[in-house]
Amino acid sequence: MKRKVMCLVIALCLVMVGGCTANTKTPRTSDTKPEEDLVANDKDNNEDAEIVVEGEETAEMTKQQEEVFRSYGLSEEEITKMKEKGLDYKQQSFADTAIIMLTYLEEKYGESFEVVSGDIPGVLSDEYWITAQASDGAHAGEEFDVYYRGNEGCTDGYIGILKEEEACEAFERLIKEKISNVQVFSEITGEYGSEITLEMTGDQLLLEVTYSFTIVITDPDMTEEEFNQKADEIETFIGDSCLHSMGGVYCFVNKVESDLTMNEVDDIIEDDNKLVVKWGRGIVTYGSVYK
Repeated sequence: MKRKVMCLVIALCLVMVGGCTANTKTPRTSDTKPEEDLVANDKDNNEDAEIVVEGEETAEMTKQQEEVFRSYGLSEEEITKMKEKGLDYKQQSFADTAIIMLTYLEEKYGESFEVVSGDIPGVLSDEYWITAQASDGAHAGEEFDVYYRGNEGCTDGYIGILKEEEACEAFERLIKEKISNVQVFSEITGEYGSEITLEMTGDQLLLEVTYSFTIVITDPDMTEEEFNQKADEIETFIGDSCLHSMGGVYCFVNKVESDLTMNEVDDIIEDDNKLVVKWGRGIVTYGSVYK
């Protein structure tokens, strides 16, 4: 979700002699030398950026580190250059913490995972993250974030992928039991640690996860006042149910297909020219997740 530009950025940073701490970089052209690109980008994006100088202590790349860089998408030529130069501190830090997170995932889920992208902390953060994906199985290729926070351990979004259908069915059922004539589209967001397990039921997950949702009311004759009353009712109910969620309620002129994903419904709303959506309002509730 959101790291696509950074994925390219970190890949470029890892093969350079030097470190990058900013999130966005100037695109490299064929006429730009890696060293020149590094210095220019660090000056542009971080006035306090550390410029690695010749003679900085480096370390030999281990087999595990090599696999991290390879799964990350670096070419064999880039990996060979890194081996020749040795890994600087930031490259070592990224690879070693990625290994910690991959080991955590494999022990937790009994599956194999690989790194898609990631970064090391900036000056004011001690939070490492990677975007990972399962190497095989039913959810191979589905990306999620993993965070490593030192003594606090790791959290991940893979549990949300595995339990999303069950958790969202419970969320949608809860809404429809109280609020009539609505369509509910939802998904789980965020990363979780040991508080979420594979054994938990959908109803148990209701108070433990964060939901993103879109609720659709189909009524071409609904007035704005009637819509706001209905939206108030929905927001009050979700809040009183102690759910942590963020989403929106919309009045549609025509009913949408029930098998659409939330993102597909959101695309309809985003592209709307008032022929489909009459009214809309955002809703945020802070439930038990933050208590």
